[in-house]
Amino acid sequence: MIYSNGRWGEVGGTSVAAPEWAGILALADQERIANGLGTLGAANSELYALANSGVYNDITSGSNSSYSCATGYDMVTGLGTPNVYKLVTALGGAQTTPVSTPTVPTGVTASAVSSTQVNLTWTAVPSATSYKIYRTTSSSLIPVLVGTSLTPTFGDTDLTKSTTYYYAVSAVGTSGESGQSVQVSATTLSSSSMASPIGLTAIPTSSSQINLSWGSVSGATSYTIYISTSPTGNFRGIVSTGTTSATSVGLSAGTTYYYTVTATGKGAQSPQSAVVSATTLTASTAVSSAPSGLTATPTSSSQINLSWTPVSGATSYKIYRSQSSAGTYTLIGTSSVPSYTSTALVQKTTYYYKVSAVNSSGEGPLSTVVSVTTLQAPILAKLSINGTIPALTAGSTGVSLSNTLTVTVSGTDQSGNSFNLKGLNITWTVPSSTTCATVSNGILTPVSAGSGTVYASVNGISSNSLTFTVGSAGAIAINSVQASNGMVLLYLNEVPKILPTLSQFAVAQSINGATAVVTKVIAGVERGNVILLQIARNELTYALQSVYDSVSYLGGTPVKSNKFTILPTNNSSVSQTVGQQFSHLTFITHS
Repeated sequence: MIYSNGRWGEVGGTSVAAPEWAGILALADQERIANGLGTLGAANSELYALANSGVYNDITSGSNSSYSCATGYDMVTGLGTPNVYKLVTALGGAQTTPVSTPTVPTGVTASAVSSTQVNLTWTAVPSATSYKIYRTTSSSLIPVLVGTSLTPTFGDTDLTKSTTYYYAVSAVGTSGESGQSVQVSATTLSSSSMASPIGLTAIPTSSSQINLSWGSVSGATSYTIYISTSPTGNFRGIVSTGTTSATSVGLSAGTTYYYTVTATGKGAQSPQSAVVSATTLTASTAVSSAPSGLTATPTSSSQINLSWTPVSGATSYKIYRSQSSAGTYTLIGTSSVPSYTSTALVQKTTYYYKVSAVNSSGEGPLSTVVSVTTLQAPILAKLSINGTIPALTAGSTGVSLSNTLTVTVSGTDQSGNSFNLKGLNITWTVPSSTTCATVSNGILTPVSAGSGTVYASVNGISSNSLTFTVGSAGAIAINSVQASNGMVLLYLNEVPKILPTLSQFAVAQSINGATAVVTKVIAGVERGNVILLQIARNELTYALQSVYDSVSYLGGTPVKSNKFTILPTNNSSVSQTVGQQFSHLTFITHS
């Protein structure tokens, strides 16, 4: 979209996108050369490595003819649209610490409280420092910015009666602005002859609170309270209620506030009541007690949420942090409520916090210290499938998917080490809608003619679907389907271990150089990097009791170990000597 001459216009196509990307990558190469780095060349891996780093604006709504946009990677817009400045900075090598823009606000609601005002609320975004509110009078038009808010609420005033307005909200943080929320709408009320409330009174109860009450109005279902710091100033709506009383909080000590109220009912709103005023009390002494009940909860690799019990007489709180319990505590922020979000932290690092209460007379004592460790940042990996599903006909023998398709998980771990793993434990499934074939223990068995899909899962993450066709019984085999680069992105807490299923093992064992018969693996258990096996020899069952040299299976490498003691599981049914030592045991994988 391009804004020109007072209106928005849409421009698209590769003739626009190609030179734009050429220019972006040229700027990135200039940055890299200036930083002593080589030029990018094929930049696919660098672009995907920046997923969830804050350089892309996630597109969460809209669709094409086949797919819909969603949070995170999707088949319509991929990782989203680039923030060119951040992308060039990251590709140019100047960005050393990934940053994330706030998530898109959710739970947005809009309600008309009068003929001239609509109130908005939404769910708070943890990393947001403020919010932007956008409005339009048609869902087909692009909304424009109409205001900002430091809290997840907003009152939009000076509107036209009986008019529908559409709203969207974005979250703003230190790393940038999120995408806009899903649009919501509300229609302002019509004017009426409903009577104004009378008897409005305002009574200060502390240095930050004033209590309000008024008489009821016949036919009214709700009331809206307005506040100003001037008797003739701009009054703004602060709260709506179904009762005839309300509390105005978060005020400044020793300050005069002015109030008026309207009644709403039967689709109409009354004129404002007479204005009344009250002055908050003056805080005479500093807070004497420290906050109690301080808790710290890690929510990600870079964020910790704090909360504590409110302190009587406090108007705000100061938050201090250190990286050792006895170290120097630094003021990192303030809060007007008994909670705080500490951001821009380092993964798997322990932080220590203290909090104090503040009023107009000064700061109180510090709380007891609490500590917590941030979470480990997830690994962004790629799951891809390559291979060919053989041609199938109804009633023919099933095929082993693990033998015909190769599943690879690749990426870079938290230490910057690349991994490219094959031979992982794979779970193969077909959806309930696929009736032409079944999958059991990785075997795809054709049942009837038709088309179906199959999925591979690693660590609970499923691949893209692979399509296959089953021909009629006795028919000429249908060409097989090429399953190439069925890639999906997944987040892992750790690099998955390669631990083959027992069916992937064949076992050979020798005594003094002569090969003996060991027919199959009965059971196994992983203990660290050691796999203990129960085997069957000459149709009799033995259990691997002790290992003199470790038995390991890493990276798909066949394992050899030199000395084992094998004891029978049932001495009465075995003629071999108990504790017989076998000189060599080899595990050979089948893939």
